[in-house]
Amino acid sequence: LVSWKKQPPSALQMLERAAAMDPRSPLIASQMMELCLAVASCSLSTESLERRLIAADKVNAMAWVQVARGRLKRADESGALAALREAAAAPLVSDHFIDYVLLFDRGLAASADLEPFDRTVAAIGHAAAVYTTSFLVSKDCLERAQESAEWRDACLRLGQQFEERGRTLLAQMLGMGIQQKMYEYGGDTREQQQVNARRERSRAEWLALSSRTAAAEQIRDVTMMRRYLETFASEGEQAAIRYLAGAAEARLQEHGGARKSACPTP
Repeated sequence: LVSWKKQPPSALQMLERAAAMDPRSPLIASQMMELCLAVASCSLSTESLERRLIAADKVNAMAWVQVARGRLKRADESGALAALREAAAAPLVSDHFIDYVLLFDRGLAASADLEPFDRTVAAIGHAAAVYTTSFLVSKDCLERAQESAEWRDACLRLGQQFEERGRTLLAQMLGMGIQQKMYEYGGDTREQQQVNARRERSRAEWLALSSRTAAAEQIRDVTMMRRYLETFASEGEQAAIRYLAGAAEARLQEHGGARKSACPTP
């Protein structure tokens, strides 16, 4: 999943074997689509990959974004716009980050001699490195929305969808960025400023919280990391970082208090 760009043909063969064993897996269907969008030539038709992806992940806006990008690659502008509208109306926005974390965690448990905490951290790192072209939809929107009201409306609604339903900060920030440009193209300065203010608040909170999560490395508590992943899956990345920062700092304070109480009174 992480290194398929080095050997696309062999990666595609492995993904085809995996798809034969689990044809309804959204992760496999998504990665097959990603690979064929990224390489110059693919032995599989994008149409067949689109059908497979939608069969596996129809309710996910990210799947429809991949379909839209596949249609753009073969110059099907109207089909791409229709797929983008499906993405804007989908009830879920997920790049399956937590699914990838769990997948890598199982693989590392079977193949590497790592402590549970180190394995979880490594799995998070591997999942973050999984390649996706879906976020390039912002470029597709910028190239078309300035001259097309239909594309501007679809991209604006997609941006709102990413901000409101996205689980990762990347998806939410991307959604707000798309909205900003669509409001700019439409001449709506007030809405553009409001989106920019939300984006800056979200970014500032993330930066403040991220600096506080370093305490988790000192504690090395795998249960805390599991709770972080559970919170990520249910409430999103920002809520998970809030939990991890607070839990790690509270644990350090407990340890500090325990050390003080253990010291003999002079």
